[in-house]
Amino acid sequence: QAAMTHKEADAWQPINTAPQDGTTLLLRSAKGRIASGDFGQPIGWANPKCWIWPYLNQEPTHWQPLPAAPLPQGE
Repeated sequence: QAAMTHKEADAWQPINTAPQDGTTLLLRSAKGRIASGDFGQPIGWANPKCWIWPYLNQEPTHWQPLPAAPLPQGE
């Protein structure tokens, strides 16, 4: 895993400040796993809303907005 720059580390916000309106975010666990996800109701689940991301057995501890998509070549 590549080391984060100081600017990248500063971009991470505590999870309790994350929007919970279904916005897709970049999420990070205490173990350093990073993936996109959102807060919502999993399809087919009766459970209350939760963080939906690939690491089901880990709660995210930090978040940041997704980076801007790259521009197509030639623009």
